[in-house]
Amino acid sequence: MAQQIPFVFLSFFQEASEAVNIFSGRPCLEVSDIVVMDNLSSHHLEGGEILENWLHEMGIELLYTPSYSPDLNPVEFCFSKIKGQLNGSLQALVHTNIKLVIMEAVDTISIEDMKGYYEATSYLFV
Repeated sequence: MAQQIPFVFLSFFQEASEAVNIFSGRPCLEVSDIVVMDNLSSHHLEGGEILENWLHEMGIELLYTPSYSPDLNPVEFCFSKIKGQLNGSLQALVHTNIKLVIMEAVDTISIEDMKGYYEATSYLFV
């Protein structure tokens, strides 16, 4: 499984490079974009170095958040809302079908929530 991690990691970015933003019609990854990732150790392994070189060739900068800085990572706000749902209104259903309940919790994250998370981490200035 550990050997698959760089492949899966890089496949995600390959798919993203071919995807189009459904709202703007523009590519999801473009020249002069900045990709911000947390400092998870696996992001720096073999796949991380390959990714950094590949993004650089595409004219995209790769930055890492400082270590131990969850306040700079929008996904941490998502996790917090999901946990709140699992401990709150969805708690009674957690033991019936955890996969479905997690999907329900994820669905409670709105576009406005996401804008707020990015504004809170200073990655989006609206």
